[in-house]
Amino acid sequence: MVKILEGSTGAADFARTLHDLTRRVQALERSTQASHTSIEGGAMDIYDETGELKGSVGVQPDGGVALVPVNPAPPPTPTAPVVEPVLAGLVVGWDGTWADAYDTPSDFALVQVHVGTAADFVPSLATQVAAITAQAGGSTTIALEGYAPRWVRLVGQNTGQATGPPSAAVPGTPRQAVGQDLLDGIIGEVKLAKDAVTSAKIALGAVTDAALAAGAVTMNALGGALADGVTQRYVDAMGDPKAWQVLNQAAGASWEHLPATDAPTGRTLARATGYTVVRGTVQVPYDPDVLYRISVRVRTLTGSASGTDTLYIGALGIAADGITLVNRNGANLYASGHYVAASNAVQPPSSGWRVYTGYLRGRAAPGASGTGGTATDPRAPGVMHADTRFISPLLFLNFASGTTGGSGVMDVDAVTIEVLKTGVVDSTNLVVGSVTTAALATDAVAAGKISADAVTAREIKAGAVNTVALAAGAVTTEKLTALAVTAEKIAALAVTAEKIDALAVTTDKLAVNAVTATKIAAGIIDATHVKAGALSADRLSIGTDGNLIADPSFEGATSVQRAEASPYWSIVSPGNDTPKALQVDATSATAVDRNLALTTAPAQPGQKVWLSADYLLSANWSGSRVVLFARWLDADGAIVGHSTISTSSPVRGSWQQLSGVPDAAAPAGTTQVRVFCATAASTVGTVTFDNVSCRIVLASSAAGARAELSPQGLQLFDDAGDEAVALMTGRPNYLTLSNAGRPVSTIDQNGDAGFSNLSVAGTLEIAGDPLSRILNQYGRGLVAVDYMATAVTAASTEYGYVELAFEADSSRMYRVVFDCYADPSEAGGEIVVALRDGGASTPSINSTQIQSVIRPCPTGRWDRIRLETIRSGAAFGAGLHRLLISFWVRDGPAGQTVRLFGAGPYPGIFYIEDIGPYVPETGVYNTGGGTATPTKKNYTKTYAASWSGSYANRSSYNSYYGNQCIQGYYSSTNGMQAALIGFPAALTSDLSGAVIRKVELYLYYEHWYYNSGGTAVIKAHKHASRPSTFSCDSEFITIPWSRNQGKWVDITSVFDSTSWRGVALDPNSTTQTYYGRARGVGQTYPPQLRVTYTK
Repeated sequence: MVKILEGSTGAADFARTLHDLTRRVQALERSTQASHTSIEGGAMDIYDETGELKGSVGVQPDGGVALVPVNPAPPPTPTAPVVEPVLAGLVVGWDGTWADAYDTPSDFALVQVHVGTAADFVPSLATQVAAITAQAGGSTTIALEGYAPRWVRLVGQNTGQATGPPSAAVPGTPRQAVGQDLLDGIIGEVKLAKDAVTSAKIALGAVTDAALAAGAVTMNALGGALADGVTQRYVDAMGDPKAWQVLNQAAGASWEHLPATDAPTGRTLARATGYTVVRGTVQVPYDPDVLYRISVRVRTLTGSASGTDTLYIGALGIAADGITLVNRNGANLYASGHYVAASNAVQPPSSGWRVYTGYLRGRAAPGASGTGGTATDPRAPGVMHADTRFISPLLFLNFASGTTGGSGVMDVDAVTIEVLKTGVVDSTNLVVGSVTTAALATDAVAAGKISADAVTAREIKAGAVNTVALAAGAVTTEKLTALAVTAEKIAALAVTAEKIDALAVTTDKLAVNAVTATKIAAGIIDATHVKAGALSADRLSIGTDGNLIADPSFEGATSVQRAEASPYWSIVSPGNDTPKALQVDATSATAVDRNLALTTAPAQPGQKVWLSADYLLSANWSGSRVVLFARWLDADGAIVGHSTISTSSPVRGSWQQLSGVPDAAAPAGTTQVRVFCATAASTVGTVTFDNVSCRIVLASSAAGARAELSPQGLQLFDDAGDEAVALMTGRPNYLTLSNAGRPVSTIDQNGDAGFSNLSVAGTLEIAGDPLSRILNQYGRGLVAVDYMATAVTAASTEYGYVELAFEADSSRMYRVVFDCYADPSEAGGEIVVALRDGGASTPSINSTQIQSVIRPCPTGRWDRIRLETIRSGAAFGAGLHRLLISFWVRDGPAGQTVRLFGAGPYPGIFYIEDIGPYVPETGVYNTGGGTATPTKKNYTKTYAASWSGSYANRSSYNSYYGNQCIQGYYSSTNGMQAALIGFPAALTSDLSGAVIRKVELYLYYEHWYYNSGGTAVIKAHKHASRPSTFSCDSEFITIPWSRNQGKWVDITSVFDSTSWRGVALDPNSTTQTYYGRARGVGQTYPPQLRVTYTK
């Protein structure tokens, strides 16, 4: 219908309406998208215009709310840094600009600062030392070890953890505070008497190449065993709970190791609450000819209920077998010990930290008792019982509380056992620090004022004797007691040349380790100053990590000299993650062996070595094998044997590692070992070696029952010399436990185990399924039963007979059976038996009838009557059910009765049986004339995974890991990782038209970031085959997992659609709890999917 606007009023109304509509449409067009939208309990993915995932905002899998970038573009290249030297370090600055961009990216996070030793170093996690987080630039100060030149590069990083290309390298050299030449050379040659510096006077590593004159170390200067003057000292700062064993405690008492900021010795202490007796597990060999000092620092934090408490401190004796205890009376008890440091000492809270000290030396005469009380004077030390061969610290804390006392708190800061050097009158006879600088007038201690041997090292406070306190020539040879002058007793630069008489410092005046590297002028020690035999192998330090091969990565002058010994060997660049490497040219007209000696070191018969090297074969290399071998030599340099490892199937073109312990040990007569690397039977190509290592295998003996420890692991051998335990890398591991020489249990290299008996306190799993779940698949048997021997009679009115109760589980199926004799009074009519359910209430003949049976009575004789029904727990309803059997007769002669009974050997029976887990009803009605709808069936099928893989940055497939399944964030190299697992097409066809009842997933996680395990985040996906980029559903479940654990888990809540084709492992969180590695297709224990469905 058309309406004509009449007059100007109608036209004006229409214009206003049209203008209002135009304004409202424009307002809508200008409004923000999704301005009235919220994210409820999840996250929203963000995509760019090409459809690529760029981020996720909202609640992340770890519960945090965040914007997580995905697939970010790498940042540009920062401009070169500004590098300035400072004391022992560098100041690195960045001006906030970019070498290949004008603007700072909006997702800028920081600029990484990397320091390397060469201009062409490649930045990595190992080279990053700091970061600059300000967009406008900034600076940072870097502390460095040593004063060698360094190169600095900058690398940009965005909020998505992506990094860009590095900047140009800029050099810098840390500034040194004082030139070393100001400190060296104080003790010149004229100040040392002949033979003054012996092996016992030189600290480990003090004799460096700069301190030795050319030709100083000659053959006759080598040899000899360990000197006996090395001071031994055991200190426990209470940081290791395994170093202590609780021997006795009162009820409610405790012994714990705690962090502490007020502990005088370290950062930990041990706390005893209530009566506590503890011993150290470290056993110190006890030499009766040595003086031992036992010291313990203790405080009482809280007094016990008994008031001021007491303690005992001393030594626990152990017999030669290392197990049997030896108290002061020789009994195998910890009580009645050797309490030489404290015996029922009072320790009030007000005393604060207090040090208790006692001394021991020697053993009591056979049959006599050891010292039971305190022995705090080193001149009158206590003695151990004659049977003692080892000692451990022994503490009785909060002793006055008694063995039932649970109150009082005592803290232990440190426990020390020291071996002391002693003389007739020496440092142990004076209180430490009693003679200080303040107690002596200037020049008071001169040569003529000191009796020979009167002042020893312990009587002099550290730093008390300085250059001002010493008169010129005051310190002469006869004024120094042997070992009196130790390194810590001399103030820096206090002993100058004019303070020492020529030849005053002789060998008996120097304490062990008193002459360190900084005390020896360069080149001052030549052959004439080294005593024959003083420099044995154990006096020479080769590096600090036990590697016998110096310069193992071939970066120094030592390696250049090695290579120059042969025209076939050379130093090349780069190595395997190092700047340099050692290379041999294997080219030869005929097959040839070419080897190079890497080191020569002292050795002894029975020793084994662990050999290791990285090697790279050129693509054209032709030869039989790559070899590392140790050549054993006698004292004349003659060869007595070899120990060799070699490649079985060399791999060309990529770095490989060769390592192991050769079976052959050093033969009899061995005094030296020479280590070689080699190429064997070669004709063409090159072999490059890097990161070589030779380490002595630590062994308790050379043959028979022994333990061997090397970098590859631990091996234990039985009495016959056969390997019994192997816990090693790079080879199968196994463990055999024996009793009296007979094996009783074994865990082999495949993880298979055999035990005589097995007790499991936690969960026992079989093929990933808990045993309880496996047993639940079967019937549990009878859950209730009753036998009837008494007759009950009923007429035509229903009458109850017997009641039976049980607890129904809604996840189970039950069979109810009633069976007894029926005896009608006369023929005719029917017997009716009913099963009624009263629930949790008392059942009656009015309760719900759930089954019945009707039997005719053709005769008046006995007849067996049986009622049976199968019913699910869900139909019953979970909980208590009281079932009643009732009966009556009907349609029979007037006055007819019937009795139900069982008697003698044929009693009646009424029972309820658990016959298994719940089974859904799947039958259909069928008239027999054919039906269009087939009957349904219940299926449980297991599908092995058909493909799997990991995805770097939740984006592209990462072929580096193959089929392994990596989840979570470890580093920026692969960023946020996720994995997809797919299953065969049979899963699709099987689930088509099906109803899913339950879905279970089997995974085996072989690694987590933490030893305690991690958390799997499981989602579903629809990929029929492995895609090139990652995607999955957003719904997830989290499951805790242990390391090296394979198990089945229920994922029905996320795998709830018949369209899903596999699972994803996708935590999408940088929390390290989620970083783990599960096994994939083609590995042992691969993923599986078990689906229970109805179709």
